[in-house]
Amino acid sequence: MRGKKSILAAGLTAAAVTLSGVVGIQPASAAGWLGTCYPYRGSYVAGGWCDGNGPDWTYEAVVRCDNGGQYWGGESPRRWAGDRNGSYAECPAGSRTISGGLYYYYRGRQEGYAGS
Repeated sequence: MRGKKSILAAGLTAAAVTLSGVVGIQPASAAGWLGTCYPYRGSYVAGGWCDGNGPDWTYEAVVRCDNGGQYWGGESPRRWAGDRNGSYAECPAGSRTISGGLYYYYRGRQEGYAGS
């Protein structure tokens, strides 16, 4: 009997070590997630907001204007995904938008663009 108990104990120990190894190598979950982005572009302003949950996911408005300039969030800088406050960038007086939308970032690294 003693031999069977030792084999069973050794098997359970090996299973526990294997399971702890599997759990230990799984990646840590990200702090937040990014959903759909909702870009907006008007005659003089562009921007919008992104659904999700920060703090790791953020977004920022950008607008390209017919004066050749590109302008960023300004008074509404990078925002956490999901805040629904929005980020907007304006063309200077006398110029109009050509394109615009949102850049979105994961931990400060640009991951993409949603334009309108």
